[in-house]
Amino acid sequence: MVVVKIKKPRTKMTEAAELLGLSYRQTQRIYERYAEECDAGLAHRSRGQTSNHTWGAKEKQKSLERYIATHK
Repeated sequence: MVVVKIKKPRTKMTEAAELLGLSYRQTQRIYERYAEECDAGLAHRSRGQTSNHTWGAKEKQKSLERYIATHK
């Protein structure tokens, strides 16, 4: 894992950024979060939350009923 290699003195942040295909600044932010929170810091912050564009249960049911009625 590239982020773990940064801890070693041989791998520089610029080399890690190049390997990841990210900017130096993005790599620095990722590394800082990894250093504070370990593996949990690499997970996306919105993970586990529902989308703002999620349809409610009523809308899903109506859509399913229309689909079944149309495609019988």
